[in-house]
Parts: sequence; structure tokens; C-alpha cells
Amino acid sequence: LTNHDMDRVFNTFGSNVEKMKLAASIYLTLPGVPFIYYGEELGMMGTGADENKRKPMQWADQSFGGFSSITPWASLGSNWQTNNVQEMSVDPNSLLSHYRNLIHIRNKHESLRRGQTVDVINNSDPIFSFGRVLGDEAILLIANTGTQPSDPLLSMERSSLPQGEYFVTELLSFQSVGKIIVDEDGGFSGWHSEIKSIAGRASWVLLLSIADPVTALTEPDGYSGIQVMPNPAHDSFQITLHEIPASGAQIKIFSADGGLVFQNKMTENRMTIGTNGWTPGMYVVQITNQGIELGTMKIAIE
Repeated sequence: LTNHDMDRVFNTFGSNVEKMKLAASIYLTLPGVPFIYYGEELGMMGTGADENKRKPMQWADQSFGGFSSITPWASLGSNWQTNNVQEMSVDPNSLLSHYRNLIHIRNKHESLRRGQTVDVINNSDPIFSFGRVLGDEAILLIANTGTQPSDPLLSMERSSLPQGEYFVTELLSFQSVGKIIVDEDGGFSGWHSEIKSIAGRASWVLLLSIADPVTALTEPDGYSGIQVMPNPAHDSFQITLHEIPASGAQIKIFSADGGLVFQNKMTENRMTIGTNGWTPGMYVVQITNQGIELGTMKIAIE
């Protein structure tokens, strides 16, 4: 959406989180390779001189924003105490969680990475819509750029989709929203969601699948419920599980060359791990419970 030479997009949008989420929904479903300028996913602020657009990353509500253990080269952004990784990771409705959900969806569905881009026609001026089609799967992006709710009537003239009946699932809210009958041209006409209305400044990411959505999809993983802070770490770091039972959770930490450097079980939802004597570099934190992976993250040790 922006880069290091441009005013931060959160400033451009007047600190409007709904606009930020809408822009992210459009950007991360478009064709091409997406790039995210650091802090965009948090709503970091900065305008004018270049150094104002390149302030320290806002990791946590702690000394120097969790960016370093000493005074950094520049002051922190004005919203660092609220718009930081630590605070926003535990809020499922935060901008950071929205970015993570969209990235999860893009990584999971090849149609968003390699699919043909097709026009999706609608009957409402504030609605921006398009589709991505690959094989027998399609994803439609429906974005309400207006401020009022809208009940869009959607049509797609043609695509490479095989003819047949498709289940429709809204991936951001993870709910079934109806069915679409695709004709011999790979299109459909006059369809509206069972949700009926899309809120102002909101978006739908609609999956069209020939498989029943109840069996074709799984709930988003628990990554947003796992926190590893600070990152980078110096003498220690802390693993926190939010809304995930800690009992029986197994922690394994591997070095970059695959060597196991730490292993233990969590007895509480928070564990502090000392790193004195560890070789500086990148490590992989793996968390499992009864053989089921809860999350895998990278952490830098300085």
C-alpha cells in the first residue's frame, strides 16, 4: 500500500481502521506478489521527513516499544502503546489479526496466487468486486467502499469454472452464505448472499467450492493465540498462550541448522525461556499438544 518513501497509509486514511482493513482485503486478494511495509499491519504512523516514516517497529507496550534494550536512533510513533504486536495479537478484531487472516487465506488458496482474474458485476456503485479462478475453485472479493450497508446483486459473465453447483463460504467470518449455480460459460447471474447486507467499509472474501464447506474447510489455526515476545530477544523471551489450554503443551526450539536446543512442557499459560549462552541467530519455536501442532514461529536471538 505504501513504502519507506511515502507517508504512512494510516495517516493517509486519517487513522481509520475500517479503511485500513478494506484496503488490505483488496490488496491481498489482487494478482501479483504482495509486499507489506513493516508496521502497515499495525497502523504505524509517520509523515513528512523520511525518518518519520521509518520509526522503530512497535513490538510491545514496554521500554522502547520492545524494539531494543537501549535508546533507538529515532523516537517511537505516537500510537506505539496501543498499536503494537503484543496488544494487537490478542485482539481477534485488530488490524494485525485481519492481515494475518488474509495472509492465511492467500497462502491456503492457490486461486489467490495463480488464479485468472475475472470481472464480477454488481448493482451498487460503492461496491468493488472481482474474482480469482483456478480449476474448480473461485474466490470473489466484495468490497463496500461506501459508508452505508449494501445488498449487492452479483453476476459473473464467464470464467473457466466447470458448470455445476457451488457452495459459498465467507472466509473472514468462516460462515456458509449460500450456493451458486455456475452455467456452461462458467458464469452466474443475479446472486446475493444469504447474509444479505455487507456493512459500510467492509469486505467479503467468498470461496466457491464444489465441496461442502463444512468438510472442505477447517477453522483458522491458533497462531494469533500464541505470543512470543520480545522478538528479537536478548537474555530471555516469553511464550504466552491466549485462549489455548497450556496443560500438556510441548515446547521445542530448534536452531537454524535443525538442532534441538530447548524442550519442555508448559504448566501455565506463560513460560519465560532464558537464552544466555545461545548463539545469536534465528531459531524456530514449535508448540504442540498431544501431537497436534498449535503453531510454529521464528524468533531472533541477539
